[in-house]
Amino acid sequence: MNCFYHPDSPSVAACIDCGKGLCQPCTAKFSIAICNDCNAKRNQKDKVTMINILLKKILPSIVLFIVAFLFMHKTGSYSNIYVSIIFGYIVMSIPWGWSRTGDMLGRRRFSFLRSGFLDWCHWSLRISLSFLLGFVFFPLEVIKLIRAAKDSKKIDEAIERDPVNN
Repeated sequence: MNCFYHPDSPSVAACIDCGKGLCQPCTAKFSIAICNDCNAKRNQKDKVTMINILLKKILPSIVLFIVAFLFMHKTGSYSNIYVSIIFGYIVMSIPWGWSRTGDMLGRRRFSFLRSGFLDWCHWSLRISLSFLLGFVFFPLEVIKLIRAAKDSKKIDEAIERDPVNN
């Protein structure tokens, strides 16, 4: 079998998604043996995931920060701006901790009318852990998201740079 993109070159690997033959230069292009078309599809899915994270976590976090900051700063209970910033950061990290606690404790439906003592304990623990874990995981997840965006851009550039394989 020969390379899909270079018919005169023998293939040394097959694309892990579609099975197209790839020669040595095509195989060395990415960290895994994958053709341009399949890598572009994967990259597009990654971009959609990043947009979903942006809409579901980052934007609500920014809104929570602004609301918490303004609440603390304008109410006069804490006129120190640094305390307001820290409170805003803690509140803005709640969605990130909430998703982590859901992974750890499980996702349960909650009904105020039909909940027992164990449900109240579960939700109290989850809310408390959301504050603590969100404080740690918020910056880590944002850094991870920025790295994924940079990697996605590099993949796009690598696909565009190679005119033979397009």
